[in-house]
This record gives sequence, C-alpha cells and structure tokens, in this order.
Amino acid sequence: MKYADARLVSEYDSAYQQPNYFKQNVSIERPFLKSVVRKANLREGASVLDAGCGQGLFTWLFAELGFKAMGVDISKEGILAAQKEYGSSSATFEVGDIGTLPYVGAFDCVFARCLSQYNSADFEVDHHITDVFLRYVKPGGVFMFVHYTILKPRKNSATWMFHSLRSVKKHFARYPGAKTYFSLRWLTSKVGFLAMSAPVTCVDSLISRVTGKGGYAVTLVSK
Repeated sequence: MKYADARLVSEYDSAYQQPNYFKQNVSIERPFLKSVVRKANLREGASVLDAGCGQGLFTWLFAELGFKAMGVDISKEGILAAQKEYGSSSATFEVGDIGTLPYVGAFDCVFARCLSQYNSADFEVDHHITDVFLRYVKPGGVFMFVHYTILKPRKNSATWMFHSLRSVKKHFARYPGAKTYFSLRWLTSKVGFLAMSAPVTCVDSLISRVTGKGGYAVTLVSK
C-alpha cells in the first residue's frame, strides 16, 4: 500500500522549503531521544531507519549517538534540506515511500515520529503501517512510535489528532510486550534515567492534563 499520494508530497515539498519548518529545538529533542534509546536498550552501532524523517534532525541525532542511521521521506525537498544540513555526518538520506521500502528485516530499529499515517481517526483499529514498520525490523529489534499529543487539549486542532494514551495503548494492544509512555520532553534532562518510566509518565500526564501542555506519546514494540 502506497502512502506517497501527490497531494501529501506537494504539501511537504512546499513546507520543507522553509528551514526547520517544525521549529525543532535540539536542546529538547536530544535528551528526549537519549532517554528513548536507553529505555529500548538500543546498542551503539545498531542500524536505525528514521521513517518519514522530514528535514533530518532525528536521523542526525541517531547518528550523533553512534547509530547507523538512515532517513527516508516522501519529500524530495525534505531530503535535500536534510542532506544540506547534515550531509557531513554519518547519517544517510533517501527519497522513498515508507510503505513500500525494500528493507524487510534490515534494521535493528525503526523510528516513526509524528507521521501523517498515524494522524487518523481510525488510528485505534488501523494497524497496516505499524505492521509494515515491524516487517522492516530484524528479529530482536525494536519499533519506536512517537506521536505529539496533548492529553487534555483546550481546543482541538484542525490538522492534528491528539491521541489519548488509551487510544495509543489500544492500537498497540495486539503487539505482545508493547510499552507506552508519555514525555513532556523539556523535563527529560531533569529526571535523567527515570525518563520513560511509569512514575514519570504519570507525573507528565497529570501536568499535561492540568496545563494543556503537549508532549510525546511513546510506544516501544520489541520484535
């Protein structure tokens, strides 16, 4: 099943002509990613596919942490921006449809952050893209799902689905051993090794619900 329809490609090509389109903050995203990698017990030198890498920040962060990182995106403009910004690193990038890649069983880790394919009202019951990603993972590897959400939004977004942790857990209930967490990101560097734990998930979830602040719902699925 292809996911790179012409409309989506055009929208992202237009967006990614702007530098750092999503206004990502390295000082926040780096400690967050370190905490996820630590929780997944992903060893240095492991191969990582950053599916839907956009302008390449997380691919580069994986490479910076010592992983063999490849970023793939449907947007040529996104890949060009990634190559321009991070081409001097060990990270590699290519244009491709994440639903039809020829990489069955090729990666120790597949990382999927804030993908349009999960931005759906059918998220709880539509498992196709998750099944595809797991096919790219080697036996013994891990799939990392990361989705930006607000657990009690003051108003709904016209363009983005704020999935609840209940919805995330329901989607991944069919995958044995899947573990779901919630991180406000900006607190990650303060809690250290406790990040991606049940207690911190409870605290961050409460803060999100009380304040309306957003964070990442994270699910780790071992294969």
